[in-house]
Amino acid sequence: MLSCLSRGSKVKDNHQDVEGAEVAILGVGKSQKKQIFINGKFQTRTMLPISLSYDHRIIDGAEAARFNNDLKENLGKNFAYKLAV
Repeated sequence: MLSCLSRGSKVKDNHQDVEGAEVAILGVGKSQKKQIFINGKFQTRTMLPISLSYDHRIIDGAEAARFNNDLKENLGKNFAYKLAV
């Protein structure tokens, strides 16, 4: 089971412990606008902190990394619509 957890705006440490029947927890923080240096200039980007905690006995680390990369690539690209279809 994958649980999703909103960490809110006050939490600095986005760490969760996997317990019981959970296999993984996806933690999502509050999005913030930040200045990011891209292609030689600063640009404003919306940053969304996420973290993935998982049971290493069940999920291979490479699969978890691919999940995080896929999530990063798909956020902001009609992500909610893709989940609904």
